[in-house]
Amino acid sequence: MQWWGPKGFTTRVTELDLRPGGKWRYVMIGPDGTEYPAKGVFREIVPLERIVTSDEFDEGFEKVMNADLPRGMVTTAIFEDLGSNTKLTLRIMHEFTEDRRKHEEMGVIEGWNSSFDCLDELLAKA
Repeated sequence: MQWWGPKGFTTRVTELDLRPGGKWRYVMIGPDGTEYPAKGVFREIVPLERIVTSDEFDEGFEKVMNADLPRGMVTTAIFEDLGSNTKLTLRIMHEFTEDRRKHEEMGVIEGWNSSFDCLDELLAKA
């Protein structure tokens, strides 16, 4: 919640069961107060190595985005120990090319980059 979401957004986590089969849900809140709900299920968790989760728009998202929304995707976060640093690689997989295109048009790449900028800022303060 301290860094998740593009710059200027806040995030409210409403469910987080960090185990295989556990569900998560959050709502990103834009600077104008618009709420963007998302949800998923953890598919795989290997401590200090990777987290694999489904990722989809939750009920109500279609009301705030005037777009043909893509279906869900699978997100994999891979953590690599570099001694005093950790390398994070994020893989986003869509079942259909059309869904990837829709998601990119919604700004997913820019959104993730902005989220990582927020994480960098938080870590710099620590």
